[in-house]
Parts: sequence; structure tokens; C-alpha cells
Amino acid sequence: EFFPELHPTEGTYAGLKEEMTRSQALASLFSLIQLVRNDYEGFTRPQGLQSRLSYASWNELQGFVQWACLDVDMLISVMVFLAVRPLGKIKAVVQQLPRENRGPEQAVFYMARRNFRICPSCSYLDETGQDYLLSLMAACVEFNLGQFIQAEGVPASLESLQSLDTRVLQAYLMSAVAVMCGIQGGRGGSSMWGSAFLNEINGRVFVESLSCLRLLGSTSPHGIFWGYLNTRATWLGVPMETDEQLALVRLLVLARATDAKDMTEVKSAWDQLPETSRQVITEHFVADGVTTKAFVLIFLPLCIVNARKNAAIGLQSFLEMMADLFEQLVMHGCHLATEDTITVDLK
Repeated sequence: EFFPELHPTEGTYAGLKEEMTRSQALASLFSLIQLVRNDYEGFTRPQGLQSRLSYASWNELQGFVQWACLDVDMLISVMVFLAVRPLGKIKAVVQQLPRENRGPEQAVFYMARRNFRICPSCSYLDETGQDYLLSLMAACVEFNLGQFIQAEGVPASLESLQSLDTRVLQAYLMSAVAVMCGIQGGRGGSSMWGSAFLNEINGRVFVESLSCLRLLGSTSPHGIFWGYLNTRATWLGVPMETDEQLALVRLLVLARATDAKDMTEVKSAWDQLPETSRQVITEHFVADGVTTKAFVLIFLPLCIVNARKNAAIGLQSFLEMMADLFEQLVMHGCHLATEDTITVDLK
């Protein structure tokens, strides 16, 4: 009753025939509850035995939950956020909004501020709860945890988190964790009742990213961003001393490389690039958006993964095309924009 959007027959998602989206919202909610209750068995139930999140990783996640230390009011606001957030991904809903508010995060923020009937849970919160909810949504517009984990963003994106009130930051990161946990909930069945996504492979990366983000109060955005990538480089056994090595590490993370086979494939494509292409990519991959202008290529990890799978394209050809894209952006004066970080949507 508290989340009418999620009612199986009369809720918003049911009315829009968005059962998969509803399942993702439920998976995020259940994952949040299991994290708060320290319910390891329930959280990992949808995972295969071979890939199951380890007790060690779970205990590190519990350390994060204790650090977040959400009170009841904030926890309820986070739950409402998880219930309504997927509405921002529904095309039939988003297309009715002003064009500048059609991004997933922007859309739900826009609707919540205007008390749209499509997200009734928002109106159940008291004034304090609504303030918390809007603060969470505003943070999501400025920062995307998934982009940080995949090195899709740049150090400058972390600046928005540093300006947040500590309680809002803790609640935001907790909500972002729950969103990621529910990614595979759309498959339905048992995947809704825990986190099918946060297995040991994904969980190890996830835990490290949260450890770095907890340093926001004492470490610079540049230090957090490259400190996280340094850990990823250590796992892969790759040095990070020169700018070109920094760029290669970022490429490996963008390519979702997790083992020696992945690393060999990506490094081979990198080494076979013309030197000028490597130089162009390096220049843009080490730009931080703070002291130097930076382009953020949205959906770049997905493009790289698809290029690797497509024998007609391959990773090397895609990287050459990406280097050309960077040059074209500069040639057309895009780097002269007033913003220090320029977003390029590859979709």
C-alpha cells in the first residue's frame, strides 16, 4: 500500500505494461532491505553457487551499510526513490516531458517536484522526507555510480558529491547501491527477490568503488578517481606511471576487462593503433574536467563491448574511430563550451 506504483495489477507499472521495469524496482527494494537486515542468504539467493558473492565481500558491504547509518526517515525516502526511479526510463512517460527533462534521472526528478500522479508514493512523505527525496534525485542527476565504476565519467563528476550534506551523501550512495543490485531483476522469477547482479565478480569491483567514494570528505576528486583505477590496475597487473599507461588502464576498465584474456585482447588492440591515435585518446582519457576540458562519452563501455563482439568491426577499428571523434569534436569547437565537462551521447 505504501508503494502504489508497484501494485501488480493496479499500479503505474502494470498500467503501462512495464512488468520488467517493475521487477527491477522490486529487486532494488528487496536488495536494500536485505542489506540493512544483514540477510546474506536472501540477498544471494538468485545467484549461482559458483559465482555467489563471498562472505568476505558481503562483510565489506555491511561495513558500508554501517557507515551509511540511515535513520528511518532517510531509509523511507530511499525506498520511495527506488520505487519511482524506473519511471524515468519508460518512453511513454518521458516523451510527454519537456525535451531537456527526458533523461532517466532528470525525468523522475521533474515529475517528483511537480507531484505527478504517476508517482503517488512521493506524496506520502512528510515535508522532511520529500526534501530528502528531492536531494537524492538531484544528486543522481549530477553523478552516476555506474559511470564511476566503469571509468566512464571523469574526476570532475565527483565534485558534486563533495558539496552534499553528509547524510544526503550517505543516503545517495546507499540508493545507488540498491539500484545497481536490481539491474538483473527485470528477468523476473527469483531474480526479483535478491540481487542476481551483485555476484562475486561484480561485488569485488563494487566494494572497491564504495571504499574510494567514502573518502570524499578527505580526498580530492582526482585522487579518488585515479586511486580507484590504480586498484583496478593492480588487479590486472598493469603499471600506471605514464599518461599512456593511465589511458590504457582506463580503457581496460571501460572494456570491462576482468582476466588475462580480456587484458591481452585490449592491450593488443591498443598497441596496434597508430601512434597519433594513441596520443589523441591518451590526451582525452587523462583530462579531468577540473583543470582541463574533458569529453564524457556516454554509453562508451557498451560501445566497446559491442565492438569487441562484432568481428566486422573489432576493438582496434573502434578505437581509431573514437580517436577521430575526439579530433572532430575539437575541430568543430566543442571544447570551447563554457562547461569544463562536455557530454557526448553515443546512443
